[in-house]
Amino acid sequence: MLTNFHLTGLFNRGDHVELHHIRLQQSLQNAQAAMWNRQLMDFIKEMDAIDFDAGYTPEGHERFKLDDFELPKGLDGENSNSVTNLPPLAEKDAGRDALQALVAFARTEKAGEFILFQNFIPSHLIKPGRSLFLSKDTYRELNTPLIVLDTKLAAVYVAKKRRLLFSNFRITNTFLPLHDYYQEASEEEIMS
Repeated sequence: MLTNFHLTGLFNRGDHVELHHIRLQQSLQNAQAAMWNRQLMDFIKEMDAIDFDAGYTPEGHERFKLDDFELPKGLDGENSNSVTNLPPLAEKDAGRDALQALVAFARTEKAGEFILFQNFIPSHLIKPGRSLFLSKDTYRELNTPLIVLDTKLAAVYVAKKRRLLFSNFRITNTFLPLHDYYQEASEEEIMS
């Protein structure tokens, strides 16, 4: 079970990332910890970790692994204790288009620190004026931004092993810099 669970929003700033702590009510934090724990169990269930190969598409039970993965500046050095000191994700921040991922920091007794990533796309942000919600049999307009969570993890970082696990290069590369691990095949390699 995940303990010391904290959720953050990751903004890509080119040469570094910026994290904002997403403050949650205690009951919601407990529910999210349980939900993200289920997603982690689904992600690693009967998993085969294979070395990253840009020309290969992993099967459902396979996850690419990158050992000795260096987290980008702004994410390196953070853990489930330190992220509570980050600036909060304010309403004005949630509406920015640069939000790339939701990132959970947590730990388990056995494996230590984990960083769990969910991809975040613009449609996961519901802005005021574009949606209605039902309250007491009447639809009302949303007055503040709403973040929609994904149902699965895009990547997992195991801090103790410095190992990044992911199943889709393109998606993971939107929030973590993987370009140094990707090498396009030369024409000569393709022909051989």
